Amino acid sequence: MRKTIVAVTILSLSGVASATPARVEALSGNPGFVDNSDPLLYPSTIAPVGDAVNLNYGVAQVDGGATFAGGKMLHFSRDGLAPNAPGPGTPGSWMAVYGQGDGSTGWLTRTTWVDDKFTVGGVWGKGGWDRTTSNLAIGGDISMLGDAAADEKKWAVNLQARGRNLQENKLMAWNAGLLYDTDSEAVGLSGGLALGPRWVNDKVRAAIAVGPALQLVSVDDSLPLTLNIPVANVAAEYNIKEWLLLRGSTTAGWTVTAADSAEFTDTETWSSQVGGMVGLGFKRDTAQFDMAVNPGWLVGGPFLLSGTAAPMFATISGRITL
Repeated sequence: MRKTIVAVTILSLSGVASATPARVEALSGNPGFVDNSDPLLYPSTIAPVGDAVNLNYGVAQVDGGATFAGGKMLHFSRDGLAPNAPGPGTPGSWMAVYGQGDGSTGWLTRTTWVDDKFTVGGVWGKGGWDRTTSNLAIGGDISMLGDAAADEKKWAVNLQARGRNLQENKLMAWNAGLLYDTDSEAVGLSGGLALGPRWVNDKVRAAIAVGPALQLVSVDDSLPLTLNIPVANVAAEYNIKEWLLLRGSTTAGWTVTAADSAEFTDTETWSSQVGGMVGLGFKRDTAQFDMAVNPGWLVGGPFLLSGTAAPMFATISGRITL
């Protein structure tokens, strides 16, 4: 029996959700921004996002898709490390998504598969897509783990819910998850909340999101705990020119982990987390290209002289409106 502790990672306050991931990555996943990637999280936004094709390339990541016919979406991913792959455990190497949304309600179905895991699931959501909006999404995934020919089948169920309320001057976003895994006999619970101010106009878009995040897993008679208290995410995007955008973000917070929350004072560990990203965006007519700059390249580069494998851009995304 595997003793793996299965992590439930649902809209982590500093995580990345990606359909056009370069912009989201440069903003460190700040929930105060609407983005063309929203249909993967809130399928009701498919039609408002508009008809377009997109392609994204990053470290161990290639994914892309299209929104078309006034409210339909196809998305494919070949990615062993994708942060947006559905289901518990190690993300699947392949992912396919189909969804429909009309700007009021919507749904999507998705599947991932890899050698020892097959996952199928979906999401229902409601809400529009504008610079001020309110959204809700509820979904889940069922995974079959291990050899399909084995006598004893292993299963995992992952339930998810998320929501956001973006107003002109403030934001609120939340998430919750529940996991049951028969393979590791784990039961997991996760949740997060982000609150803060928000500024939106034709030149500048900025948001500060601050809040706690919790992950609790019961496995092998222990109750490991991870608590962020809190995570702070400061992100901004500025139109230097009509065709050129500069964006950046920084994250900071305290993390408390305990090998067993029942013996918290004997097993807890405190650590700090600090991070950040910057990025560029280029828009021309119906085309848009976004780049998230690799922090290692900024600190230690340029590597084109040293030969060290650290590209300038962590992720590059392209989108063409149809």
